[in-house]
This record gives sequence, structure tokens and C-alpha cells, in this order.
Amino acid sequence: MASKLSSTSALKLVLASMVTILLFSLGMSKQICPGPCYGDAACNAFCMSHGWTMGECVPVPPNVKYCCCAIR
Repeated sequence: MASKLSSTSALKLVLASMVTILLFSLGMSKQICPGPCYGDAACNAFCMSHGWTMGECVPVPPNVKYCCCAIR
């Protein structure tokens, strides 16, 4: 049970790192992922209302999407 839990945590960490690297490689200088995503339009509106230039839903296993805000 413990090894399954730690392997799931490791997978999440690796995937989150890959998303971060991908976002930075696309030219974004700063980004945060404040919480779960309830739709691209809502995420974008939330991010823009808090001073970010864009917001996008990013999939993170298991079947969860996080709203990530970025400044280009």
C-alpha cells in the first residue's frame, strides 16, 4: 500500500515538473496553478482578474485538471 502511494506521488511530481518545463519553454516567465479547474473560460477569467495575462486548464493525473495562470 505504501509503495503504491509513493509511486503515485512520484508520478504526480514528474508530471507537474513536465508541465512546468513545457510552460516555461513556451516563453512564459512566471506561472502558478492555484487549484482545480472548472472550465477554460472560468480559469482564464480568474487568472486575468488577478493580474495574470492568461489561464489554462492543465491535466494532472488521476483525471484532475488544475487552473494554471501565466504571464507571457
